[in-house]
Amino acid sequence: MGKTVAITGANGFIGKAMVKALHANGHAVKALVHHEPADRVAGVEYIPYSLEQLPKAELFLGVDILIHLAFQFKQVMVDGEDANIRAVKAWKALQLPAYVFMSSFAAAEPVTASYYGLCKLEAEGFFKEDLILRPGLVLGNAGLFGRMKTQLQKSRFVPLLRGGHQIIQTIFIDDLIAATIGLMEAEAKGCFSLAHPDRVVYKELVHEIAKQTNRPISFVPVPVGLMKLFIAAMQWLPKPPFNKDNLQGLLASKYVDTRKEYQQMGSNWLSPMDAIKRLA
Repeated sequence: MGKTVAITGANGFIGKAMVKALHANGHAVKALVHHEPADRVAGVEYIPYSLEQLPKAELFLGVDILIHLAFQFKQVMVDGEDANIRAVKAWKALQLPAYVFMSSFAAAEPVTASYYGLCKLEAEGFFKEDLILRPGLVLGNAGLFGRMKTQLQKSRFVPLLRGGHQIIQTIFIDDLIAATIGLMEAEAKGCFSLAHPDRVVYKELVHEIAKQTNRPISFVPVPVGLMKLFIAAMQWLPKPPFNKDNLQGLLASKYVDTRKEYQQMGSNWLSPMDAIKRLA
């Protein structure tokens, strides 16, 4: 029997895919969105929502599960408190029957020393008795990976930091959605790291993207300090492709052993290279 599921961040890359999949699986969906989507899913209830606003309890009567995806990437203080943490506290105060919190590899030990990593880890503390998911780099045609592909279309020159040997672990968007829904429907609790166990280094990942999209590229070694200045300058753009936390996450790359989760989910997630081929 389907559940009633509320999803914050339902307009985002993962959120849109989650809404469609949950609806297709027979769940009633309340999609919390910052703005009205152009591609509404028929039968889904869309509710205006901002992290800076406290949720109205009456709108969520009868909700069985909250999937919390929304995240404010630039730190914003509201009433003297971080907006992301304030939002988490407000949702937990509603005492809904079940919660799913989308965290990140950045919160895994050693924690990435960035606002994103540290804030995700702090937020996890409120969901210790719930379901916490830590995905690796999500491969799809949007999100951070989508922006990487777009940048390759704009320029053949790819900046390379420290030789491009940073470890990357990925999960294909469809695999992430299937794993999330499967764990949710099984009423699983605890923290799950979701990424294919195969590791790939950054230089290999970019090279494979270029190969599959028929784009000639040239790697250009760039000092970390210069890259920091470049990213700082890009923050003046309306939609900068990367931010300092993305850079910090790359520089602090780590390997997380996900073999247990991979086997538990059926050992059929797409590898990094197979996922890139699928997206070409």
